[in-house]
Amino acid sequence: SGWVWNWLGYPINKPIWTGSYVLYTSGLAMMLLAGLLYLLDILKFRKWSFPFRVFGLNPLVAYLLSGIIAKLLYLITVDGRALSSLIYINVLQPVFGNKPASLVQALLMVGLIYFLVWVLYRRKIVVKL
Repeated sequence: SGWVWNWLGYPINKPIWTGSYVLYTSGLAMMLLAGLLYLLDILKFRKWSFPFRVFGLNPLVAYLLSGIIAKLLYLITVDGRALSSLIYINVLQPVFGNKPASLVQALLMVGLIYFLVWVLYRRKIVVKL
């Protein structure tokens, strides 16, 4: 309905969150949710979703770890430079280039947090509020 609304002259505009934008993106999200429910609950095709299960059982821990690790990488300095900058400039940038190095740095961060949350998953530790 948001796409039709756009076609009728009410534009899909993300910066001002028009009604057509909200309807369009909500519809896309609902279609994705329906597809995932079909794959996971009806077809029982679940092997690919294991990483989401690991993150989903301890989302609070993953969120806290992301903030703590990012802060530590910024606060730990060597010769007046943050550790995160040193890793980026001296290791990732020469190997991957500017933009890909930034992506690799983000993926390494997600991988580290995944590993730490996976350890909790393997030990059956679930942190709840």
